Amino acid sequence: MNKLEELKAAGEAAAYEADVARDARDAAWGALTAYQDEIRSATRKKAIQAGYRSGLEEDTGFDLTYREVSFEYEKMKIKWLDAKERTYTPDFVLSNGIIIETKGRFVSADRRKHKEIKKQYPEMDIRFVFSNSRAKLYKGAKSTYGDWCDKNGFMYSDKVIPDEWVTEENKNE
Repeated sequence: MNKLEELKAAGEAAAYEADVARDARDAAWGALTAYQDEIRSATRKKAIQAGYRSGLEEDTGFDLTYREVSFEYEKMKIKWLDAKERTYTPDFVLSNGIIIETKGRFVSADRRKHKEIKKQYPEMDIRFVFSNSRAKLYKGAKSTYGDWCDKNGFMYSDKVIPDEWVTEENKNE
């Protein structure tokens, strides 16, 4: 008599079948997660080889190059004060002076940093390009990355820099 037949005889087959199904689901989920990690890792490695720190930064750099937009990547350093002096390095600075920060995840520390920088340098035009501006600020939150930007006076877009930002006149001239 096999395990299932023994459990059926004892009236416990449903619990056993649920355990088997759960184990199969967990194995499939584990394989999917490993595959996603492998793809993320490959994307990041490719971006690093191209001189960027994330896939979104690489895509943004490629897009700007393709559109023949002049830009600098992580060249500018902005000193800002927290409990001590810190330095912020924007991802991209367009030739018109617009600062572009690309974000996949927009964690609390990043949000606090950008609020402080805006307070200390109100003349700087910092804008965000998100992987997904509709992502929630944290698990269970009602507010999204885009909502945070609206509330704090930052412009944002999803995936690519809008043409309007690229062609906008330099405000500092």
